Amino acid sequence: MPEEVPERLWLPLLILETTGDLHSKTKFQKIAFLAQYESKLDEYDFIKHHYGPYSDGLDLDTACYPSLITQTISPSYYASSRHYYSYYITEQGKNILSELKQKIKPDTIQTMVNKIKELNEKPLCELLEEVYEKFALKKDDSKQLELQVKEELMKVIPPINHIYMKFGNRQTTFVLGILEMIDKILSKSQTEDTVQKGVIFNLSKEIIQRCKDLAKDVIPPTDSDSLRPQFLEIHDLYNYLIQYCENRNIVQDPMSQPLDEILNEDEALRLSKALEAIELPS
Repeated sequence: MPEEVPERLWLPLLILETTGDLHSKTKFQKIAFLAQYESKLDEYDFIKHHYGPYSDGLDLDTACYPSLITQTISPSYYASSRHYYSYYITEQGKNILSELKQKIKPDTIQTMVNKIKELNEKPLCELLEEVYEKFALKKDDSKQLELQVKEELMKVIPPINHIYMKFGNRQTTFVLGILEMIDKILSKSQTEDTVQKGVIFNLSKEIIQRCKDLAKDVIPPTDSDSLRPQFLEIHDLYNYLIQYCENRNIVQDPMSQPLDEILNEDEALRLSKALEAIELPS
């Protein structure tokens, strides 16, 4: 593989291999954003633009590798100032993609292909509606989503804390520790971009819901073998969330800081104990 080809190029190449071709820059961008989010990947950074999530990096990659991706520009029949973009994967692009796939888990590839096919079948108007509805890209909607997520968190923490105070078992310790970390992340998430906020709030909402669903299961007697896979899924989601924030200088990874700087002594003790006891992967 040529040295100059970045590994991240597997995503746009896979999209074009799966769709055959695309005749809209906006649709290309939305498929990439939604497929990346659903697969919990972070190859490209998306921010709020005229028509929702947009990545400069993705736009550059589709234009800067003509031997892999053919991009054509056609004038609009309706407005001389507008143009339509079409994208095709070349034979060399297919060969490079085959090499890049070797570095990616087969399950990840299959998940992405399924999601790309699903998204490609939707008209552009439906894709735009999906991103605006789910990620609350308008400022008022974004604020409302933020309030909803924080309110849900405040409803979940007290009963989990009650279980912890009564039993103090490691399963409850883990769930409470994760919820307290989510609280810290939400309180420190300072970004004006509604796309990035939408990703952070939706990930947080998913983690909160998973913790809520475990409330009864962490009450002794517990089935550790049954709980462990669910804890690992929560841990993976949390890691994706904090890496997403850290990569954009929104929030620093709390686990890379002294715990007493971000949590009080009791919170730090609980989280450290939980992570050690449950033996989650680093």
